[in-house]
Amino acid sequence: MYPLWGFLLSFPLWTVSCVDNKYDLDKDIDMTINVGGEHLTIPAGSSDTAYLSKIIEVEEGDILQPDAATRVYHLTKKDDIDVKPTTVKEVTISETTTKLEETKIVNTTSSLINEDVTEGINTLGDFKAESNNIDEALKELGALYAKTPVDLILTIDFANTGDLSFAKVKANNLKIVFPDYIVFKAEKGIQGHELILDGQVLSENGSSYSRTLKVEGYKFSENAGAGRKPNEGTLTIEGVISMEGEVVTSGVSGTGILSLVPKTVLREMTANSVTGVIQPEIKAETTNIELNDLPDFLKDEETRMDITNPVILLRAENQLETPVEVDAVLTPMKGNAQIDGKEVKVGSGYGKTPVVLASGKNVIALSRTGECTIEGVTSNVKVEDINNLLETIPDDIEVDLQPVVRNEDYYTAELGRAYEMPSSYEVDVPLSFEQNLNNVSSK
Repeated sequence: MYPLWGFLLSFPLWTVSCVDNKYDLDKDIDMTINVGGEHLTIPAGSSDTAYLSKIIEVEEGDILQPDAATRVYHLTKKDDIDVKPTTVKEVTISETTTKLEETKIVNTTSSLINEDVTEGINTLGDFKAESNNIDEALKELGALYAKTPVDLILTIDFANTGDLSFAKVKANNLKIVFPDYIVFKAEKGIQGHELILDGQVLSENGSSYSRTLKVEGYKFSENAGAGRKPNEGTLTIEGVISMEGEVVTSGVSGTGILSLVPKTVLREMTANSVTGVIQPEIKAETTNIELNDLPDFLKDEETRMDITNPVILLRAENQLETPVEVDAVLTPMKGNAQIDGKEVKVGSGYGKTPVVLASGKNVIALSRTGECTIEGVTSNVKVEDINNLLETIPDDIEVDLQPVVRNEDYYTAELGRAYEMPSSYEVDVPLSFEQNLNNVSSK
């Protein structure tokens, strides 16, 4: 490696004779070379170090700047990358009504007079709710939660046929079992996904019983692979609601049949939080890194650069609670055309080292050696062919950035939220050269 304190480059039709490739910023120069009518002086036949400050005038803000401490020239450029906000749509689950089979709790053909009748209950009904137009990002659902709990209304009616009267119907350790994926807000009588009625009066003088429970969401699984997968954008949630235990009907007189008729109604739910396998689409606009304001001799088509360790920094804030991988294609352009064979691909999508944005702020350094000393770098990624971008100094580098979530594990996301990914790039090319720097000898 030859650290550059300036440039040694090839100049077509320019002459350089036995020139060392270390350049100091202050040393005098003594050989005249004609370049476009101007005169440069470079030491000929000497191993002394010459300084580019004698050759190149730079102003504050120019793309080419010397480091004040090391006197190494750096080609620098930075700007924002336009990454569109990504949003996963809210999930709306339909209202659903479950009718349990009615159960006869009094059935007498003999006239009763003020009797108490105890009857066992064992009944059930099918539960079915649906959601349509589910966002394609939701590959598997482990849990869905509503911002505000919705009502589940349990009603128990009583159908009386014949000449029958009664005073009360009371529950005796009556248990209503809901599907285990329904998440209830904690309250008296609720044990997990079961409601226990014990001693409650279900009917008095022919009235019905009603109880409103609060449902916070649906929880299908804690582990990937065991949740619910939408089918072509539709999720069907099926299960059973059952009721078992006893009821005691008191003050029964006359003949006939008294039946218990249970029903549940779960109101429509709009979920704004999801846990599952979530792979949202993230779009980034193509970015052009323009390398303008460079000295003409650097931009010559015959110039060949062999930079020791060019670095491109990717700064990005990942607001998702999951890693986001970045694939990228970097294409050097000159004269509005691609420089053939010099395209550089980055990321696991192209069979390269993964470039991973963890949750939070990231500073990823893409470099030839996989090492850099830039402050604040959170991850170094080795890109061995990154010098291809600069071997012939391009007019610009076209960056096609492709952020992608490949995580197959569960994480939680807020539905309906626009997740931002503020991003920027920074090119830092310390002009230190390897052996393949192209220079032209005098003739």
